[in-house]
Amino acid sequence: MTHADPDAMIAGFRQQIAAKLQQAERLTQAASGVQGRASSPDGSVTVVVDHSGNMVDLDLTEAALRKRPAEVSQLVLATARAAQAQLAATMQEVMAPIIGDDQETFSAVLSGLRERFPEEPEAPAAPATDPDDDDDTWLQNQRRRWN
Repeated sequence: MTHADPDAMIAGFRQQIAAKLQQAERLTQAASGVQGRASSPDGSVTVVVDHSGNMVDLDLTEAALRKRPAEVSQLVLATARAAQAQLAATMQEVMAPIIGDDQETFSAVLSGLRERFPEEPEAPAAPATDPDDDDDTWLQNQRRRWN
């Protein structure tokens, strides 16, 4: 029966801990530079988010400024969600050279991002219409008559 040298075991644990701490530091540095970027389908809105999903840049073209405020708001929010949805994939690319094939670490880091920012964000809900709003019906009837 062989007994491992306790001092050697402790030294081995210390090396493992030091390696994990160095890896964590490299991950932190790499992750802090990760950004998500997306543009609206018509290109009028571009959003950049940082590694936490916070918007750090918003670019509105002249075309965006000609839209109704509610439409611009929806475009900005949908584009921000699209930028956030890119974070997990971008983070995985940045982490791969540092982590290698350590799936447990990948899962731990990426699961939170994927939960907060799903890759396929939900489509924005259509504006509710009031069934008692006769203006909608009147406008639809007028359009039919003109066509």
